Amino acid sequence: MIRAACLGEVGLLVLVGLLSLPPARAADGFIGCHAVREDASGEARVVASELADRRFVPASVAKLFVSAAALELLGADHRLETEIVADGVIDDRRLAGDLVVHAVGDPTWTRPFVDSARQPLDRLATQVAHSLHSVDGNLVIDVSRYPGRGTSTDRAVADLAFAFGARTAAWAIDGGALDLRVAPGEKIGDPIRASLRASDGLFGRRSPPVTLRVEAMTVTAERAGRGTLDVRAAPDGRTLWLVGEYPLGEPAYDLEAAAPDAARWAGEVLRAALERAGVAIAGEVVIRRARAPRPMDQQGAAGRRLAVLRSPPLERVLPEILTESNNWQAEMLLRRLALAQTGEGRDDLGLDLVHAFLRERVGIEATEVSLVDGSGLSPQNLVTPRAVVELLRFARRALWRRSFVSALAAPGSGTLESWHGLPSSTRAKTGSLRRRLGLAGLASSPRGPLVFACLVNHSSEPRALQRQAIADRLRRWVAAP
Repeated sequence: MIRAACLGEVGLLVLVGLLSLPPARAADGFIGCHAVREDASGEARVVASELADRRFVPASVAKLFVSAAALELLGADHRLETEIVADGVIDDRRLAGDLVVHAVGDPTWTRPFVDSARQPLDRLATQVAHSLHSVDGNLVIDVSRYPGRGTSTDRAVADLAFAFGARTAAWAIDGGALDLRVAPGEKIGDPIRASLRASDGLFGRRSPPVTLRVEAMTVTAERAGRGTLDVRAAPDGRTLWLVGEYPLGEPAYDLEAAAPDAARWAGEVLRAALERAGVAIAGEVVIRRARAPRPMDQQGAAGRRLAVLRSPPLERVLPEILTESNNWQAEMLLRRLALAQTGEGRDDLGLDLVHAFLRERVGIEATEVSLVDGSGLSPQNLVTPRAVVELLRFARRALWRRSFVSALAAPGSGTLESWHGLPSSTRAKTGSLRRRLGLAGLASSPRGPLVFACLVNHSSEPRALQRQAIADRLRRWVAAP
């Protein structure tokens, strides 16, 4: 016991203990890291560890957990199937009833999966046109498979009006986003100029189902760099308000806003596509949010299927989530997981599945990972660096490892484009929120594969310095004996 030791031995023991403790603080903020090197048998040796069991806000590093759970539970080839059915009697290519779309949240009706969001809707419309030339009833978009809220409960209100914070939707194009063109007015005091850029040709002769209400004003050029322009969605789901100010002389720019009702926007685009294909819709676009019985035909069988469209496989979606860090795609994946496993695309059900996967298959303790969304936008997400490494080690051994690793960013690509000094073999996921930064992934070394995670919280240092500090650590770990 220490009390039986002489004073010199106590001093030595205390000194050794202090030297072995990880630093509680980085130069500015807190940093937690864990890095292990695996040998040929899969055994791991710790190369570095700093606050590895403390919980940090992971930012978009959280996308690793959702992506791995989806691959494990659904498989890399999992696809979604959107169908259009007839709810009524078809006579001489005329439907006496409604045309019903069973929406399943296909997230690939946007770039880079298609050249234009019109393409998949045109394909559906062309199939319907083989059986119909007119519909007496409504075009019903059934979004009931995605009930409940479209975002986590703590999503900032200011985020919801922009594309990076757009709500999930069972039926959407362009990631639920609208392109706005904004510019100052001609003189101080004039309203700013704003227009919807994505509406050209999408709705045929009809007006877009979104109205811009401009209340932002043109102000003096001296306000440049200090002016504000904000977008707010009205409760009616059909109006976007532009408020704030825009300095005179500032150039016009394109702004990606979230559609106030993505399902209605995409529904009107489908209606126009049907009309271009020769199918006239007498009624309106109706969004059905409550679960309804499947339509039945006159013989009592399930409603006649008129069109179907299958999504690309899940592994095609993952690079948008892990390399490009698309928040909307990640949140859609969480609900896609829930839909496939439970029949309802709810975020809480998806999170339950992710946490169960981590506990039961990866072996991560419940206290090490607490997620409240799929994208990492929430500052309430908490993970330990050790848990991130354990997830990555599990992924390296999984049957779906190629799909997972190939979807990670490489130096110079995606969100790693602004990172410099990383080993060329790095494949990683970044995370970035205000005063939070992270990097986690894999790298090759002469002595075996390196698996690492590094999370920085509460730092006000410039991002470039934070990224450089992590890159320096990673190079040391790769070179470590």
